[in-house]
Amino acid sequence: MTAIIELQDKIAQGLADSMTEPWERIVVNFEMETTAEGRELDYRFFYISQSEDGSFKKTSVMELPEAVSDLFIDLNDAVFETAKDRWGTCDLTIDRTGKYNFKLDYEPPRRLNDIFDDVSMDIVPGNGKPIAGDLTERLTTSTRTSPRPRCGRVSALSSRASEHHALTGESSASPHNGTARAAA
Repeated sequence: MTAIIELQDKIAQGLADSMTEPWERIVVNFEMETTAEGRELDYRFFYISQSEDGSFKKTSVMELPEAVSDLFIDLNDAVFETAKDRWGTCDLTIDRTGKYNFKLDYEPPRRLNDIFDDVSMDIVPGNGKPIAGDLTERLTTSTRTSPRPRCGRVSALSSRASEHHALTGESSASPHNGTARAAA
């Protein structure tokens, strides 16, 4: 389980480090299907930012950093080694405070199986609420709809990539909650 937690910490930190604009929340919906022929990948990646007038804005990002995409593949492999099952979809939210949430869905991925509906296109988890969340709640809540969610915190995240700190890799022993601390 430690390898899974370390990969999740690296994914969260890698995404935060890749941001060049101020942000309040990063959202990734990563689909993967592994067959005898290989792997198919699809993702949606966007961030929420706050304007000077206090309103929130969603900005789609076209390219997921290759190193982060590779870490998602490694995460799928690590989960398979532990649980003997592969997730088809991984929803990840990261708040500017450093709190992040991984939700793994073990059903076949929707977009990769030609299902283009509100769930697959608007990133709406099983509870019917957009994963971007209710921004009026100041981006402080996270959904826990998966039977195997992983919530944690990457300390000292800010909304500017130049202010991010490296992780020490230290995590709590709990498989569902963890804290990664910034290096001194």
